[in-house]
Amino acid sequence: MNLAAEYDNRARVPEHPDIIARWQRDAKAFRANRKAQLDCRYGARPRNIVDVFEPGSAGPIVLFIHGGYWRSFDKSYFSHFASVPLQLRYTAAIPSYSLCPEVS
Repeated sequence: MNLAAEYDNRARVPEHPDIIARWQRDAKAFRANRKAQLDCRYGARPRNIVDVFEPGSAGPIVLFIHGGYWRSFDKSYFSHFASVPLQLRYTAAIPSYSLCPEVS
């Protein structure tokens, strides 16, 4: 089994550039129209930052850890995923994290 090939989802989704561009566009628009605490530091590494979207009152927190197989993406692609938790009055936290090969 070739693990590199098995984990290469982009090879299996020919339209992935359009999907990723849509994520970026939707996430940017979402951030522009929401009050949020952006780029809150949670660790010493450069990518150890989190965006926090609050519904206006204290309540449960949803932590969304983005995909990317520890090789790609950051929190800025997924801000719009906070919309449903916010509708349910949950705080949504979306972190970036260190990627390989910086970490293993």
